[in-house]
Amino acid sequence: MPLLPRLSVVTFTDGPVRLVAAALAEVRPIAHEIVVAVDAKVPVEELGALQGVADRVVRSEFEPPLEANLAWLHSLATGDWVLRLDSDDVVSEQLCHRLSTPGWDAGLTHVYLQYRWLVGDGSSAIAAAPWWPDPVLRLVRNEPGLVRFGTRAHELPVVAGPHQFWDEPLYHLDLVLRDVEDRRSKVRRYERDRPGLRTAAGASVSATYYLPEDRPSPPATHPLPPVDAEAIREVLASRTSARALPVVDPERLGPIVHLADRRAPAPSPGDAAVRVVGSSPLTVVEGSGAIATVGVTNRSSRTWSPTDEPADVVGARFVADHGDLTGFELREELPGPVDPGQEVLVRVPIPPWAPIEATAVKVGVVQDGVGWHDAEATVALRRIEGRRVLLSTGVSPTPHLGDDLITRAVLEAVAIHLPDVVPVLLAHPAGDLAERFGCDVATSPIAWASERRGDRSRRPRDLVSTARRIARGEPAPDEEVADLLAPFASASALVLAPGGGLTSQYAEEALQVFALEAAIARAFDLPVLVEGPSIGPLGVRKDQAMVAEILNEATRITVRDPGSLDAANRIGRDVQVELVADPATSALPSEPVDRELVRRWRHARNIPDDRAYVVVSLRAGTDGPRQVGAVRQVLEALPEHTAFVYLPHCTGDPAEDDLAMLDDPWLGAHLVAFDPALGPAAAVALVEGATITCGTRFHLSVLAAAAGVPAVAVVSGEYDRLRLRSVVAD
Repeated sequence: MPLLPRLSVVTFTDGPVRLVAAALAEVRPIAHEIVVAVDAKVPVEELGALQGVADRVVRSEFEPPLEANLAWLHSLATGDWVLRLDSDDVVSEQLCHRLSTPGWDAGLTHVYLQYRWLVGDGSSAIAAAPWWPDPVLRLVRNEPGLVRFGTRAHELPVVAGPHQFWDEPLYHLDLVLRDVEDRRSKVRRYERDRPGLRTAAGASVSATYYLPEDRPSPPATHPLPPVDAEAIREVLASRTSARALPVVDPERLGPIVHLADRRAPAPSPGDAAVRVVGSSPLTVVEGSGAIATVGVTNRSSRTWSPTDEPADVVGARFVADHGDLTGFELREELPGPVDPGQEVLVRVPIPPWAPIEATAVKVGVVQDGVGWHDAEATVALRRIEGRRVLLSTGVSPTPHLGDDLITRAVLEAVAIHLPDVVPVLLAHPAGDLAERFGCDVATSPIAWASERRGDRSRRPRDLVSTARRIARGEPAPDEEVADLLAPFASASALVLAPGGGLTSQYAEEALQVFALEAAIARAFDLPVLVEGPSIGPLGVRKDQAMVAEILNEATRITVRDPGSLDAANRIGRDVQVELVADPATSALPSEPVDRELVRRWRHARNIPDDRAYVVVSLRAGTDGPRQVGAVRQVLEALPEHTAFVYLPHCTGDPAEDDLAMLDDPWLGAHLVAFDPALGPAAAVALVEGATITCGTRFHLSVLAAAAGVPAVAVVSGEYDRLRLRSVVAD
C-alpha cells in the first residue's frame, strides 16, 4: 500500500491573524507541519492565535513582492511536499480528502490546484472565465534543485518533472475581504510592479481578476458545497470574535529574521576552488562556439544553493593578449546544491559571438551584485576558421519523398565523411526544414530574384555582380542583398544535389535556381560539387547553356544514370563525370526499427507477414488521373488477396498532394494509404518489403529496383522515360 507523504503547509502573512489562524485550522488535520512566517511589523501580542495552530511561527522582515520571499519560505519546510497558502486562502473539504489519501503524489513533482474566487458573503464562487477554471501552482515536492522561484510580482515558479491539474478547489477570499476601492489600489500597485500581464483574451490580469464589478454584467456564480460554505463562514466570523487572543509564548518565537539574514554571505577568501577539465587551449570554431568545462569546489562552510539570494554562479570573463578584460561576461548556474567540500562539473558555453580579440577566458564563481570569489581558472582559446558547406537539393517546405531522401543522404555523407563541417541547407521558403532535417537553413538567393522578377534593374545576374564585389572586399549596395549572400561569403563549398531538376520541364522552379546558386558560389571562388542528378531533357538552348555553366565550373560531377552521363559529356566542356547510384537509394537497406514500425502498421490493417502487398504511388496533378486506368489494370491482374498500399510521395501542398488521388472512387475503395507521418525511412522499409510496386512516381521505381522488388512504372512523357531507362538497365 502506498505511503502518505509528509505535508508541510507554509504561509507568509501580515494578518489579520485571527482569520489566518482560522483558515489554517481547516488544513491542520492533514498537515504534518504548519510553518507561518509573520511580517515583523505585526504586534507580538497578536501571535498567540498562530502559535495555537502552527508548529513554528517565524517573525521576519518582508521583501515585496511576495514572490521575492517564496524561496526562503519554502526552505523552512521539512516535509516531503509543500502546500503554500496565502493569508486569504482556505482549503476545501475535497482537497483535504485527496491529500489524506495515500499515493496521491505517485510520479509527480508538482500539482496545480483549482483556485476558486469567492464573492459576496463567501458562500458562492465565480463560475466564469477567467476566474474559473483557474489553475494555481501551490503544491510542490520538497526536493533540492527541483523548484526555481521567481522574484517578480505574479511570476510563477518553474518546477521540473511531471505534474497534474486537479479539480479540487482552493478558495480565495480576496474579493470578499477587500472592498472595491481597496482592490483598485491593489490593481494600480500590481500594474506598476509588473505591467503588461494579460489574460488569454488580452485583458489586464490584475484589473480583470480583482475587479469583476467593472464587467458589463456580473459574472455567473454557483454556490459552494454546504460543508465548505460553513467552513468559510466560520473563517470569516473569526475576524469579529470577542474571545481574547491566546497568550504568546515568546521563547517559541525566536529573534526576528532580517532580510540580511536571508541573504547568502558574501564571498570570502579561500572558500572556492576552480580547475579546468580537459585540454587547453580550447578550440573555438568560427561561427560555432565551444564549451569550456570546469570543476568547481565549495570550500566554504555552507551549502551553495541555486535558490540562494544572491546565488553563487559560475562566471567567465574574456581576456585579450595583455591580460586586459574585453567584451562581455558569461554566467552559468550551478547544477543544483553544492555541499561543503563537494566538487561539481560545470559546462560553460562560449558563444559564436565571443570577442574576436579574446585569447583566453577566466572562469570563476561570482555573486552578482556582490563580488567574485578569489578562485579562478584560465582557459586559453585557439580560434580556427569554421568550415560550412552550402547544400542545395531543391527540397520543398512540404514533404517530398524523393527530394527528402536525397537531402538526407547528402547530409548523412557530410556528417560521416566530413564531421567537422557544418552543412547549411539553401531553401525558399524555409518552412520547418531546420527541424525536419536537423541542420542550419539559409534562404536561397532565388528568393530575392523571384520577388523582383519584374524589376529589370534587379535581375539574378545583379546578385552575381554584387557577390563579386563582396568577394573583393567592397561593401554591398543593399543590406538585404548582403544578408542574402552572407552564407556564401562564409562557406567553404556548395553542393548541388538537383535530383531531377536539371531539365527544361522544371526550368523555372529548379534549373534556374541551381544555376544562380552555382554562379554566386563561383563569384566567391567556392568549389561546386554536383551530386547524383539526372540531366535532361533540355528542349531549350537557354536551358542547355545553364546546365553547361554548372558543369563546366564544377569541381566534381556525379550523375545517377547512363543517359545523364552521356548528356553531361556532350554538354560540358572537358568535364570528368562519374556514374553513381541515385542518392536516395543510400536509405537501403532499411533499419530494423523502421521495418518493425511498418510491420506494426501493416498488422493493424490486416496485412500480416504472409500476405503479399503492392505499393502504389501516383503523381497528383494533370497526369495522375490519366494513369489511373493503367494502374488499375495492373492491380486487377495481381493474385487475389494481394493488399493494395498507397504510398504518397508529396503531401501538405494543395497543388501537389498525392493523397488527392484517393478521391478517385475505385482507388479510394481499394487502396489503404500509408501514413506519411511515419517518415521517409519507414516509407523505404515499406517499399523494401513489397511484393511488387506500381505507379507514376520515379523514386518508387528507383527504390524498388535497388531493393530487388519488381516494379511496374507507368510513364506519360519523354522526361519520365529518360529517367527510368537507368532503372530498367539496372
